[in-house]
Amino acid sequence: GATALSNPSVSNRRVSMLLGNGLMNPNFKMSMSGNNPSVSVSGTSNRSLQSSVSGKAQASLATSQPQYTTRPALMYTLEGPAIRTSRLRDHQRIQLAAGQIMNLIPTVDPEFQGYLDPSTGEAMVGVVMENFCEKVETGDEILLAEGAIRAVVEEVDLVKKRIKTRVNNKAKLRERRMVEVRGKFIDQPLLSDRDYDAIKFISKNHMDFVSMPGIRSVADVQLLRDALDKANCSSVKILSHIDTSAAIRNYDEILDSSDGIVISRAYLGMRIPAEKVALAQKWMCTKANLKAKPIIIASQLLDTMVDAPRPTRAEMTDVANAMYDGADAIMLREETANGDFVNKAVVVASAILQHA
Repeated sequence: GATALSNPSVSNRRVSMLLGNGLMNPNFKMSMSGNNPSVSVSGTSNRSLQSSVSGKAQASLATSQPQYTTRPALMYTLEGPAIRTSRLRDHQRIQLAAGQIMNLIPTVDPEFQGYLDPSTGEAMVGVVMENFCEKVETGDEILLAEGAIRAVVEEVDLVKKRIKTRVNNKAKLRERRMVEVRGKFIDQPLLSDRDYDAIKFISKNHMDFVSMPGIRSVADVQLLRDALDKANCSSVKILSHIDTSAAIRNYDEILDSSDGIVISRAYLGMRIPAEKVALAQKWMCTKANLKAKPIIIASQLLDTMVDAPRPTRAEMTDVANAMYDGADAIMLREETANGDFVNKAVVVASAILQHA
């Protein structure tokens, strides 16, 4: 039994890698050790980066281990209706301290660069949503970076289009982090112009899957399927992200209309009580297994490996428990998109899955 589980040729468990800036690391290689991985391209506006990811994955078969007879599956993750922070100057993280002022500046320019003002010590961070000022009010709690950074709104200046917040905790802010206003649903179109542009890229580069954040109902799944049909890529399979309370309520219908499910735990944990996420994960996996629909568990699996070469024991146990819950795959996100140990993260995840 142990020998069979450790042999990747007889294991169907997979590691999905979300690739981004980590691809540009000169030490990066498309790791094929352990389980045959799938590769996910994020909804970045950098077309050269997207093409590089696709090209490396397509070419990986030539250097893969002999037991692999197909290339890694290619998955494109659309941006969806999520609100995100802007780029940061020189791509450098901003060190935030408890009590520090962080000014949020609504912008329509996804390439706006946030920075730390040395003269005032205040952080200036863009939020890629033009009318964001109109959606918040004094006293609102803003969550950034999957809830790792919390700030309270102290002032909303509609003239200067600036939101003054005070940070609650010490943290480092990376660029393009998700923004959430606790307790408020900010309605936005499921598919943006950037997503429709990305669908053309999906069609041109023969992606196998498209994963869609922000799915709330069957109507959302159908909207995406119609968009894929119009782009002549109806064969692309749809993986619906479960990352909102509405998606939980409509889970059975979303499961039936999708080709598979992605449980986005970090985002879900900002929208339902965090202590209920583990139970929701088990419940969703069981239902997907009963209907023979693939289900992927994503986010914060080996989060320590963004900055460190080894995960914690708790993280390793979490990856194994994902398999015991009935998941077909795990998705490494920050670990491989922006981490310093991309290859090691994939190797570690694969080793855990082989022995789970």
